[in-house]
Amino acid sequence: MIYKRAAAVLGSVLFCPAVFLLLWTARIDGGAFLLLFGYPLVTAAYFIAAGGVFQKKLGLRRGALCLWMALMGYALCWVFLLLCQPDLLQDWGIVFSVFLLLGAVQVPVWLAVWLGLWVVSLVRSPEARDRAKKRGKMLLNGLFCLAVFTPIMLIALSVKTWLAIKPPEAYADQGVYAFTAVDYELIWEKRTRHHHTTGSNRITTYYVPFYWVTYETADGRWQWQDNKPTQDIGKQAVREGETVERRVLALVDEEGYITIDGAKTVQGYVDGQKLSCGVLIGGSLAVLALEGGVYVLWRRNKRL
Repeated sequence: MIYKRAAAVLGSVLFCPAVFLLLWTARIDGGAFLLLFGYPLVTAAYFIAAGGVFQKKLGLRRGALCLWMALMGYALCWVFLLLCQPDLLQDWGIVFSVFLLLGAVQVPVWLAVWLGLWVVSLVRSPEARDRAKKRGKMLLNGLFCLAVFTPIMLIALSVKTWLAIKPPEAYADQGVYAFTAVDYELIWEKRTRHHHTTGSNRITTYYVPFYWVTYETADGRWQWQDNKPTQDIGKQAVREGETVERRVLALVDEEGYITIDGAKTVQGYVDGQKLSCGVLIGGSLAVLALEGGVYVLWRRNKRL
């Protein structure tokens, strides 16, 4: 039986790169949409059909099969792709972006699959319904704490940002200039993530791509940088000499300057910052008031 389970897992894992390579080839005619949404849907459909058969016939747990397909299967997709097309390593920035984007698209698909399987188990088993009620109560308590904590943090951050806003007198308007895209640069920014587990504090390091395009005035006096969503858009902006109008605001009490949209004024820029902070503070207070009202009504009904 163990060999049959291993064969089922191996076949399921290899099914992932087979589908991926097929869709990668077909994307030339069908566009990236076919790859981004076709791969998660096809693998999820296979998991639903084959997972049920393997669980009934071989006793293979769906959770284990899901992990093998989602982790090992997805990793092998890119291993086989780079083995078949090693020239893709020359443009690894785009490959990495597609890797992250496709991985992000898979998350809601697999969550929907697991949610559907969970609902089916609730319908079939009374014991599962009882366990779901207990877990649902714990989940609601956690979500309620998170719903209270998040607005409080937003209020604190908004107040801190409001206090840091400079008055209009802190800027000297230098006028509106035409900025032309002159240079493109791909920058990988280092990020760290803290994982708090029992008895340890693990730190993970990862890198995030930024596609920076430098804009410059005709005399080279002022510069402005913009982060583009993709590498192709950044290169196209430089190639076509994209031009934008920006207002230059020099800092009065310190060295340096900032640029804002050419249609805005200094007062409008400052007022816009204050308005954003005010909306966040007001919205967070409204959410806290609503949550407080819901909690009071819930306690009153529980006593009755």
